[in-house]
Parts: sequence; structure tokens; C-alpha cells
Amino acid sequence: MRCRLFSLIICAILALPGPQAHAGTGTAGADILSQSSTGASEETKAPCPDTASIGNLKAPAPRNSAEWPEWAHRARLAGASFELEMSHAEIETKLRKLANEGVSVVVADAPTGWSYTAWTHDEELNQVLSMMRDEVIPQAHAMGLKVVWYLTSLELICSECAATGFDPGTEHPEWLQIDRFGRALEFSGVQGVFWLEENDYDLWLSPESPYADFYLGQIRKIATAGADGLWMDVAYLLNGLGQFDDLWPSTDPYSQAAFEAASGETGIPAKNWEDLSWRHWIRWRMQSIANFVDSVAEAAHSVDPEILFFTENWCMDSNFVTQYSQDPLDFSASSGVATAHELEPIDQDDRGMQDASLEDWQDYALLVRFAVASNSGRPGWVLTYAGAVADSLREAAVHLSEGANYYEARGPEMLDDSTGSRPTVFAWIEANEVPAYSGRSMADVALYFSPRSRDFIDGEESGDDKFDEGDTIYFKEYRRRARELLSGQIQFDIVSSPSGPEDLQPYNWLVIPGAACLSDTEISVIRAYVAEGGKIATTSEVGSRDEWCVPRSSGTLSDIPSHEISEITSSLLSTDLPAADRSRLLINARSGNDAEGAFIFIGLADMRGPAFDNTEIGIRLPSGFSPTGIHWNSTEGGSGELEFSIEAGLLHFTLPRVETGAAVLIRGSLEPDPSGPRLPTGRAG
Repeated sequence: MRCRLFSLIICAILALPGPQAHAGTGTAGADILSQSSTGASEETKAPCPDTASIGNLKAPAPRNSAEWPEWAHRARLAGASFELEMSHAEIETKLRKLANEGVSVVVADAPTGWSYTAWTHDEELNQVLSMMRDEVIPQAHAMGLKVVWYLTSLELICSECAATGFDPGTEHPEWLQIDRFGRALEFSGVQGVFWLEENDYDLWLSPESPYADFYLGQIRKIATAGADGLWMDVAYLLNGLGQFDDLWPSTDPYSQAAFEAASGETGIPAKNWEDLSWRHWIRWRMQSIANFVDSVAEAAHSVDPEILFFTENWCMDSNFVTQYSQDPLDFSASSGVATAHELEPIDQDDRGMQDASLEDWQDYALLVRFAVASNSGRPGWVLTYAGAVADSLREAAVHLSEGANYYEARGPEMLDDSTGSRPTVFAWIEANEVPAYSGRSMADVALYFSPRSRDFIDGEESGDDKFDEGDTIYFKEYRRRARELLSGQIQFDIVSSPSGPEDLQPYNWLVIPGAACLSDTEISVIRAYVAEGGKIATTSEVGSRDEWCVPRSSGTLSDIPSHEISEITSSLLSTDLPAADRSRLLINARSGNDAEGAFIFIGLADMRGPAFDNTEIGIRLPSGFSPTGIHWNSTEGGSGELEFSIEAGLLHFTLPRVETGAAVLIRGSLEPDPSGPRLPTGRAG
């Protein structure tokens, strides 16, 4: 994502006369419009008639679904920018460097990654199409590189247009997002932001406006160029930009009409978190974005059924989702859409994760785990940033351990700049990619994530970034309990809104921290899980409210036996490390079958040195699995065969060293089981 939404200084924003106004939108760099609150409604509205179904408002039509090929699951990612002025030789040199660094997928940026004129002026768009179709894509393919074309979505930038006197907002004022104060979201005079210059215009467009049809038409043209995939930058409704926040768009007439038609509400409500209609509006905004993203994927697939489609998301598990309206959990595995997550480190601009605390690293691992879980078996692409080779290697070790693809970049931009780690880290990932990305989690513990508790318990409370829990209630409890599991080296999967008890069948334990807002379906699934022998550990209030945060008078989980987090046990993985050291060694096991037979893959990351030497590891073997050999390797080049022993179904071995990351591959045979397959175990990831 080009856009970081915090610490920006915006020097102008234009006021329109009302929430449905679409007058021209000129801005002046020195004029600052002060924001004022319109006040919140004190009255809590009655629920609309279709409350039970509003969570899936305006459900999208059946979609074309691309298969996710092997290269996407094993992608080693880096970004590169391409300008119209570049020669054939310059493009070749840039691509050759990436290929030599071990990159397998290039996220290719061109003017269509940001430029208003590249999208709206056919002559410029045709030039970009020609460059990508005739130069970048064929040259990349000749080097064995896949090309995923990076595209902007609901943000367009008109470069230097404030200086030339051309105001793009006057061309299509009906396209613009409108905030809750009735102002069009067009900015100029921005200072100190790396992707915007002082004389740029920055426009934010509404997905319900005619812009959507225009955008889909351009996507169909772009899909003819032969790219292997499209990467659409985050599509969201802009809640805050620099000193301007609390915007809550979009109140344009197209959005209002769509919301009223879907919900039965009359008008867009004033901001009031106690108002059920406001909560309906919050959820509808997310569905509006999801429908837009789905429609873009459909447009691309209508031209090229084989093209892959990724939508970027920087919110991940935080309640920035609530504020900016794109929830990765809204995209089903059959939609033809995968989420490419952006995980900004502690310091994106310079130091990356070099100064991160152990708690920060645990949160980093949890964010990567959430990214993989939310993609439900689709490629787990995670863009992140590092400050140096050392923290890049550590990040990559976390990604491989979690089964996530590593997109390497040195901050603050996602393009071109590298820490220099690629030759080392991508060679290590490539050596382990088959078991790491084809295996499935062996976890027998699940951590429950409640998106509606995030939305309606925390509302607009959030920290300054995804590592900061701020004054949240649900999010803070969720993160705290997750860190407890990580510190105890209890491997767990993240699950959210299961559709049936079979989704929880692989797990002996289900941890439900502070999930107050659960639907009737979620309540019944959890009850069925417990009835079938599963154990739950809950904290705070769980299931006391429905998915709209309306208190329940009955049908809660209060009569279900619950345990303390400290009671959770798992014999899946163990180490001989003292408690203080266990908390900083991330260890995960995945199992599966490939061309060479059955395997167990163990990924390890030393999240915050010093190195671990001669660590004894034990793993519970799946039924019918007989190990035949163990091989290990590390990011620093160590490798070799390991001796092992088996006692009472547990395999034991000693791992020589983990400095930043290590991988262990246990090969074996699997006896046939007439009752069904036993490898892999656990949830897909």
C-alpha cells in the first residue's frame, strides 16, 4: 500500500453544502477547513425488519473462481516500479536483478498504481498497457518470473495538478466519497508524505458511485495484457487522514440509496455507537467494499479466467477494519479473491523490527497467523518491511513457520528498495517451500476470533498502529490471550465464525477470549462442539450479546462448562527450554503428503535472540506415521541429518541451532487407515 494513514499533514479539504452535494471541488493549499462534530443521536433506533440477514447485505452474485496454482502458493515476492520513460534495457536490468535475488513473483507497479490521468485518459492508459504487455510481462516471463500487476483502487492521485490549475474533482464530482460532515474527500497541499507531493490532488472515490462502472471497464482492458495476476491496492472508505479524522464516509447519494435498499433504514444515521442503525451502517460499509472487490475480480476473470486476483488489506485483525471498512474475513474461499496483507513493522520508515520487543514479535507472529487463517487455504501473501538483513531474516522465519509467503521490502515503500536479504532468505525459503506451503497445521487448540465483537465492543477505539491496543476492550483481551498461548509454546489455529461443528472437529480446546457478540449460529456451533467432547476456555463475557451487540435474554453460553486458559494442555509439541526462553521461540508443525510421501514440517523462529543451541524437541506423531529420517536447515546455512528416538508415540530429536530461523523436515511412511486419511491433521492454513 502506498498510503500510511497516520502522521500525515493535510493542508486543505473542501466543504460541500450537504451530504448529498456534488458541486465542484477546488482546494487551496494554504486553506484548512476546521472540522466540527455534527453531534450524535441520543435515541437508539429500533432494529429494522431484516436484522437477521443484514450482516450479508447485498450478497454478491455467483463469481468466477480462479484456481490457485502452485506458483502462487510458493511465491517469493518483491515489488518493482516501471515508468513509461524506461528503455528496454532498463526494464531488463531491473527484472534480471530480481531473478538473480531469488524472487519468483514480481509485484509490478506502473502509473496505474496511483495516477488519475493514467486511469482517466485513454492515451496514457494505452501507453501503460503497451509497456506492460510488450516489455515488462514478456521479459519477466522469459526469466521465469511471474508478474502480478499492482493497481490503485479507490484512491487516485493527480500529480502536480494543483500547480497547473487542473482540478480533477471538477471532472467527476459524483465519483467522490463524501464524509459524514458532507465534504468531498479531495485533498491538496500535502506535506511530508512520501507518496504525495505538495501540488498533488488526492481523490477518494465511492464504490457505489458511477466510478465503479468506469473502473471495471478499465480493469477489463488491463486484464488483456497477459499479467499472471492483479494486486489491487486497499479499497476502503477513508476515515482519517493526518489531522482530519472521524470522517466516516461515504454519505454520497449512491451509497445512501444502496444502504436504504439493502437495510430498510431511512437515511444514513448520525454517528452513535449505541444506535442499532449505526451498527447496521458500519456493517453495510464493509459489505459495500467486499461487493466492489468481488466485482473487480469478476471483471478481470471475464476477460482472462486464469488471471489471479489479490486485494491488499492493511487492517488485518485490528479494528481499523471497522473504521476503514475492508474485512478480509468477508471474502470466501470460492470468491476468486485472495487477500494480500500488509504488515507494517514497528518502524516502517527506517528501523523495521530491529527495535521490537518480544511482545511486539509475538504480535507480529499473531498477525501473520491471522493473515493465513483469513485466506482459508488461498495463498498467504504478506507484505512487510525491514530495516536490515537481520530483522528481514527473522521476519521471513516467522512467515515460513506460519505457512505465509514473504514479500521482502525495505521501508517505507513496497517497491524496489531491499535490505539485501533476498539472496539468502529466498534461497532458504525455496529449499523448504514444498512442505511449508503444502502442509496443514497440526494444531489441536483453536483461538476464536470474533469480528463483530471487534466492531461493536471496541467501536472506534484503537491504538496508533496494529501493535498498539490503545483503549480497546475486545482486541486487548484477544491479543493478551494469544500471547499467553504463544509464550507456552501451545500451537493453535485462529478460527472465526465457523459454519458448523465440523469446522472445530480437529481441536481438543477452543479458546474464546472476550467474544461478547456472537450470532445464534456461532452459539449453536460452540454448543455442539462441547456436546461432542470439546473443551472451551473463556474469558470475560462470551456470547452475552448477539452479532449486533444487542444483549441476549437467553441462549447464551453461561451454562456451558468453561476452563481457565492455564488449564489448556497439548502434547503436540514440546521443548526442553525454560519458561523464559519458550516465549521467544516460535515453533509450528505442519503435516501432509507430497511426491516423496508423508512428512511433518516444523518451522522455527527465534523472535528475539540470543540463539538457541542444542534444543530438545518432542512432537506427537500422527496415527500410522512411521518416521524414516529427519533433515534440518537454517537461515544461516546450517544443515544436516538428525538422530531421533520414539517413546510412547512421541518423537524426540535435538536441533543444533536456531539463530533467526530453522526448518525441520521429518520424512516417513503412512500406514493405510480404513477409517479415512490421518495426514494432514488440523485446519488448512
